[in-house]
Amino acid sequence: MELVPEAQHGNLVFHVKPNHTLLQSQFAIAGLVNAIHSNNLEGFEINQPENVLIIKQGLATCSLHVLDDNVLELLNTLGSQPPLKFIDPALLTALPSLFALDVVAGFTLHDDTSQGA
Repeated sequence: MELVPEAQHGNLVFHVKPNHTLLQSQFAIAGLVNAIHSNNLEGFEINQPENVLIIKQGLATCSLHVLDDNVLELLNTLGSQPPLKFIDPALLTALPSLFALDVVAGFTLHDDTSQGA
């Protein structure tokens, strides 16, 4: 984004990588997997809702990430590729979290002139 003039930041359209799946569960699925992998089920509570991002890595592995509601909503919103200026600014605070998860493939600039009259 450093190469895009600040005046154009609202026209950025982020593209999400296709190597992920979102899961909204009434149960702590990612927590269960982590508890099993760490061999520590003591105090684990399955009856906790979780938003889980499953990222496919290679042919046979994946990583699980628990998302808060804002990150989940932003990721869902970016999937329809709106320019940033049409996204609720409160959701945009979750952009650093998405960048850290490496689910953004890149961006293009939205062209307002191609909208027609």
